[in-house]
Amino acid sequence: MYNPQKPLIARVAPLSNVIVADAQPYILALFGAVTFVLLIACVNVANLMLARGEGRRKEIAIRSALGASRTPVTRQALTESLLLAVAGGALGLVVAKSGVALLRALAPATVPRVEDVSVDLPVLLFAIAVTLVTGLLFGVGPAFRAVREDAAESLKEGGKTSSVNARGLGRA
Repeated sequence: MYNPQKPLIARVAPLSNVIVADAQPYILALFGAVTFVLLIACVNVANLMLARGEGRRKEIAIRSALGASRTPVTRQALTESLLLAVAGGALGLVVAKSGVALLRALAPATVPRVEDVSVDLPVLLFAIAVTLVTGLLFGVGPAFRAVREDAAESLKEGGKTSSVNARGLGRA
């Protein structure tokens, strides 16, 4: 009700704050959780790539001893890393698309603008960029490490491997 005795006071606030005011802490917590899951996945992929590179050290040493230059060996390692990253990125996009559909179906009515949540072009481009950067970053390390080692030293080790036997016990 308008009272001519009291002056009108205008309050200015960003529209995004008005729309997601109550849900903002939950959105930020979800963003943090997704970021940490992505970070953990990247670290796991890096560990797998390093372990795989260590297991293939002898193969790369034999190729180098037979005359393979560093470029094809590095290119193969990077190609394998990028293929693994692209496969993981594609699987991640499928899971994200399914997760968005599930979120829309299960979200309570109090969540603002839940019908607008989608995997759109900027999200897709970000996922592609993260996938390629992850594949390159975690492929370059093992690739450069593999071609940097001395082939003669790796071949001198004879039967020593870092593989795991049928019982899951490592051999030295």
